[in-house]
Amino acid sequence: MPEIESWRSSLLSTLFLLLLLQGYAAVAESPLRDPTVIQLGVENVGTTVIGHLGAETLFLTQGYVQVDNEKFPALECRNSLGRLKWKIRGEKPDYYCGEYLQWIEPTDSEPLVLWTYFPNPQGGEGLHNEGGLYRVRDGFQVHQFPKASNNASFPIETPDGSVDLIFSGQQFIQRIDLRTFEPKWEYNDRVQFCWGYPTLVPRLNGEAPGIVWGSEYNLPDGKSSSAVAIDLEGKEIWKFDGVQEDIGSTPFFPVDVDSDGSLELVKNGLDLCGKNQLPSNHLFVFSTGGKLLRQIPSMMYSNGLADLDRDGHIEAFGVVCHRDGGREALKRKEIRCVDLVTGDLKWTVPVPRVGLPAANALAADVNG
Repeated sequence: MPEIESWRSSLLSTLFLLLLLQGYAAVAESPLRDPTVIQLGVENVGTTVIGHLGAETLFLTQGYVQVDNEKFPALECRNSLGRLKWKIRGEKPDYYCGEYLQWIEPTDSEPLVLWTYFPNPQGGEGLHNEGGLYRVRDGFQVHQFPKASNNASFPIETPDGSVDLIFSGQQFIQRIDLRTFEPKWEYNDRVQFCWGYPTLVPRLNGEAPGIVWGSEYNLPDGKSSSAVAIDLEGKEIWKFDGVQEDIGSTPFFPVDVDSDGSLELVKNGLDLCGKNQLPSNHLFVFSTGGKLLRQIPSMMYSNGLADLDRDGHIEAFGVVCHRDGGREALKRKEIRCVDLVTGDLKWTVPVPRVGLPAANALAADVNG
């Protein structure tokens, strides 16, 4: 993020790609070869995506470059040996990169990358937002979106085998035909987010897939939010109004929380910057039909999800968030773990400090 010191971000970005390449080498060879260290040409790294173009592995990384004491958003492409393939930057200084890069592989054209940047640090739409699709091969822009945002977008396969793009602006969601770049439909009811995560759910509408998201204080009172689900044709399946938290800035996770064979939808709400002065923010568990099943105190910003104790219940765990976790969170410095079926707090672990809100947690078998 822009507020992180550039030297620290550059170091972290180098270490990040070092670890990625170590993992890549571990899969490709045994024993592990000496890793390749790549020095990136961008600072304040936001996102890296990895893909293949022919036999070549490519790393696409967004961040910032300094030109004549001005900071510009930038995107660069390097291969697995660290060689720079291309670099592009925005035309205007002091713009902010979108949070997400998306690698897209249309069936009838070469791979593309979706990249956005904008003048508002909160990702609001404006006259000068820039966002588009660029060829992975050479960074050439093949399409520019008229209203970009920093929300997540993703490709979907059509029945005829082609690929469309689900593209989310700050106040709309579109399905875009990647052959013509024209929207097939637009949905704009109860859409309000600036770091949004529309989520593709495999069995949201019976056996059919659908899209679900939460909004950020979109209702007229300015303090409550909606969750919405639509099908892949842009038709509403359900909506749930009245959540007293921001549920637009975190993703829905489709997961079977109780091992009954059916998916539930897990969402971590936020008392964003203490807006409603809640004792705690909450984890919300919805059915795929839009019924709120449970509301569990969280105090976290983001969560890892796993059945840690193998009791058939999914746990959510993460670091306490002082900014968005509610009044009680301000008293704590800890990692927390809660049971998403019973709502019980399973355990806590003290930590020396809590900082950035997006302290993402992961579960992994690190020792086999």
